[in-house]
Amino acid sequence: MIFLDIHAHTEARNDESVLRVQNLNPGEAIRPDTYVSMGLHPWYVDENYGEQLTLLRESLSRQEVVALGECGLDKACRTPYELQRVAFAEQIALSESQELPLMLHVVRAWDDLLAMRKEAKPAQPWIVHGFRGGKELAEQLIRAGLFLSFGCRFEPDALRLAYRLGAALIETDESVIDIRVHYYEVAQIIGCPLQELQRHAVALGIGLFPRLSLRRHFASVG
Repeated sequence: MIFLDIHAHTEARNDESVLRVQNLNPGEAIRPDTYVSMGLHPWYVDENYGEQLTLLRESLSRQEVVALGECGLDKACRTPYELQRVAFAEQIALSESQELPLMLHVVRAWDDLLAMRKEAKPAQPWIVHGFRGGKELAEQLIRAGLFLSFGCRFEPDALRLAYRLGAALIETDESVIDIRVHYYEVAQIIGCPLQELQRHAVALGIGLFPRLSLRRHFASVG
């Protein structure tokens, strides 16, 4: 059974038991034996972000790119907030036109995120990566149609709720922890068998990320 790591910054290669979606910046090289997400992170958006957006557009047609992001809103960073909103809105439009799910980075901007989602009425899935909020926020986001991905730091009650509602994914983000160890710890907290958690994550991931293919994965590591 596969361990799906839906958002990782590590460069380790996949193997028969691990399918990893590596996060890259626009313009970075994409290996043909990988799956990647790519987007304009709000930390790095500046007045000349149009050049990065062009590089992003050029990469999104590649089959290795399974998601757009991470992108979003961050009120704790130095990037002017209105500039973040404009760049995020453009990436929402790209997500829709390219039929790719959005991987979201959100800090202290949940109300604005939900307002932009309500205005955009997206058909593509939105996934909040590295979710660390509490149970009430988790329920609010899930009821609004979002999915949550959990790294190594999270609120157990939020994780249990998201799993129960069928909205939980698992990631390593920037951690060097082995994804297999992370799954084991998450399964212990949820109180479910490890293989049940794996089946849940793989089924949800394949459903949300149409370009993910287990057949292609096994062919690339075989």
